[in-house]
Amino acid sequence: CDLFGEGVGPHNFLVFSGGNDLDYKVKDYLIYRALELDDSILPATKIYPCNSFSAGEYWGPAFILEDLNAEYIARRVGVSEDNVRLLKSLEYDGDEAIAETGKDVEDWQELENYIRENDMSNANSYSYVCSKMDVEDFANYAATQIYIGNRDWHFDNNFASWRLEKSEKNSDYADGKWRFALFDLNWSFEDDTDIAGDQYEDWDCYAMVRKLMDNSDFEKLFYSRIDELSDIFSLDNVDDILDEWSVLMEVPVEKYYSRFCNRAGVECQTKAEIERIKKYLTNRSEVVKSLF
Repeated sequence: CDLFGEGVGPHNFLVFSGGNDLDYKVKDYLIYRALELDDSILPATKIYPCNSFSAGEYWGPAFILEDLNAEYIARRVGVSEDNVRLLKSLEYDGDEAIAETGKDVEDWQELENYIRENDMSNANSYSYVCSKMDVEDFANYAATQIYIGNRDWHFDNNFASWRLEKSEKNSDYADGKWRFALFDLNWSFEDDTDIAGDQYEDWDCYAMVRKLMDNSDFEKLFYSRIDELSDIFSLDNVDDILDEWSVLMEVPVEKYYSRFCNRAGVECQTKAEIERIKKYLTNRSEVVKSLF
């Protein structure tokens, strides 16, 4: 079944109700559709609106999403699924994650520790990091997470890194470096002044970005990506995507509220949320640059 119209199948997929955007169900659609305009990182999974039923009973609008797994990555980048090593949402304090992924978790932790403990402005230290992960890919990935203000992005939650275990002939990914993938982006577009701010004191994704920003080469990669995202999330593009969303989702969301929440003024609330998101994205690139 070619569910996503790509000429291949079958797919593993998820039916998703909206997560932290359960009320409006607009953020995932906006972000995933906007990122389809971009090919600088592993593409975000496809997203399609649907209506959900259980035993014939209507349960409201939802989304069908491709599952981010080794099969998805292999298909997207043209490598063998058995050769993909994928780490997702690591719980470092438990033995289960270590047992499941073994040396991969240990290798990633070693890289984290190296970045934390060494001076990234030093050319040799930064060169070592470049030998272990695709720093341009991480700059693109991290800048995207910070641009949208994802408040639910940590090494132990909604984080995904992958690499090839063995070299593959004619593959651009045969170097075995860690690369990154986006998923679960619906706790975004909130307070535009706090993401990557000083309150992130513990070692985490944002702290890694801050440490790498001590290197001028990484800083250039990061800010270049921020400028690209300013174009991707331009108000013209956002308006077009939100027009699509309104055609597909506005009426189902109203019916969902009418049945399950019995709230008045749903249309007004939805439009207010859309305007709030657009305001958030206005001059977002300058806001991000001021955070570092």
